[in-house]
Amino acid sequence: MAKLGQVGKNLGESFKGLPPWARGIIAVAVVGGSAYLLYKIMQRAKQNQSPEGKESKEIENELKTDTSKQTYPLSQYSQFAQKIENAGSDIGTDEDSIFAVFRKIKTNKDLLLLKKAFGTRPYTGDILPYFILRNNLDLQGWLTSELSSSEVTKINTILRNNGVTYSF
Repeated sequence: MAKLGQVGKNLGESFKGLPPWARGIIAVAVVGGSAYLLYKIMQRAKQNQSPEGKESKEIENELKTDTSKQTYPLSQYSQFAQKIENAGSDIGTDEDSIFAVFRKIKTNKDLLLLKKAFGTRPYTGDILPYFILRNNLDLQGWLTSELSSSEVTKINTILRNNGVTYSF
């Protein structure tokens, strides 16, 4: 710990030894970089959010025209949605629990009912977006925030193997 304090002290002395124009450039770079990082985080969060109500109307319309049968009672889809939320609510993500839910989705109607049951939920997986942006994400936003692209691809493969034509 003493070494870390010494490193910080040496950095502070090095910074003080710089000419004023160099300190100004460093300060502008730090502030600009921080602002850019925050902008990118906000931009990603907005991409993951669906407009309130828009997706639920689309899901309702698709459910009306979908001729496939649902595999489970409606209450089961709420439990699936809760299981997905719980898998991402602690530090780290329980990918296996999420994959297990999608292995149970057998029809397009099952997936639509899962998306409907999930709705939009407060996303608390990342500390910064939760405390600053207070995101409410739909299932797609939740999955793309919690999982890597290869893990989302695995979900899509599971769905495709089960005969579901929708994907994330």
